[in-house]
Amino acid sequence: MSTPKATALLLITLFAMGVSAQYPQMPPTPTLQPLVIQPVSLSQGTAIDFPSVRADFGVMSCEIPQGWTASLHLGDTSMGGFFIRVNDPNLRFEIRVAHNWVMLNDQQVGGYFPGNQIFERYLLPAYAQEIQPYQVEGVLARSQNRRTNFAPPDAAAMGIQMPLDSGTLSFAVRHPHGERLIGQSYTETLRIYEMPDMTTGITWGMYTVRICTITVAPATEAAQRLAQRALEQMAGTLVLSGAYQQAWAQGFAANQAIVSDYSSSMDQIISQGWADRSRSQDEMAEQWAIYMRGGQWGQDPTTGETHWITNDHTSWFVDGHGNVVGSDSGAAPNDGRSWRPLSPIGL
Repeated sequence: MSTPKATALLLITLFAMGVSAQYPQMPPTPTLQPLVIQPVSLSQGTAIDFPSVRADFGVMSCEIPQGWTASLHLGDTSMGGFFIRVNDPNLRFEIRVAHNWVMLNDQQVGGYFPGNQIFERYLLPAYAQEIQPYQVEGVLARSQNRRTNFAPPDAAAMGIQMPLDSGTLSFAVRHPHGERLIGQSYTETLRIYEMPDMTTGITWGMYTVRICTITVAPATEAAQRLAQRALEQMAGTLVLSGAYQQAWAQGFAANQAIVSDYSSSMDQIISQGWADRSRSQDEMAEQWAIYMRGGQWGQDPTTGETHWITNDHTSWFVDGHGNVVGSDSGAAPNDGRSWRPLSPIGL
């Protein structure tokens, strides 16, 4: 997917450039220069539905499709910051898995944007700049964000909140020669610090893009399934070296004045984040199917009957004779008939 001009890393690009005049520009990450590592060895993988190899970067390893290329980008070790990028030989598939690449300050970015909101407002515009001459055409669907309190039980019992928000989003990408690609993303944000400003009364804080995954593949069911399977295999086979985990733990201990100690094991973070991603991905899979098929079923809450409704309108209504009509205003037709709203129930 990347071109010779697109060597800037996705999440570094995000914070080094302004993507919209509506939101303040985020300054470059201070002092840290990301380290790009190529695999030091490749060995046989374990996937049973496609040929795979284990790409070993020395500090960590994971399985990728055979013949594809991968690179590891290391960030702040004290935060366990890294992302892995994988591409097929023809640059029609791309997979990215990022963890704690950088922290965000409310005052610098304009507030806390939970889950897929930060992806849509910052990551996606930055990604669009990076992959030129490919073009991001826009968002196709987005899920509702899920929220859980990540604070330890004893802290949660005292009312302390550490919101962990997650959501999925799909978007369209156009190949320079006209082929349409579809991107799928999952983003988790963790609110790790809050403090009221005594002068303004505004509560500012800090948060991190804890986990972000991106897959981009041709707009066919087979290609989309392959991209998701490759991502699952990468996440499910990710192994971190003991030396890396120790360096992370030591650095993290030194930064406890800034960041709450919410985990002592990166394996736990990755596995839990992947489980949350999988649950959210189920919802996105149905939204993707609804988009591809042009509609879904809507249920009459009074009779229980279902009617096919298309994506052309935001609201749909049915009368007592089974006639269905769409509306973009949310209001039923004012024609003297009794109209009932239909509730979308999926496929």
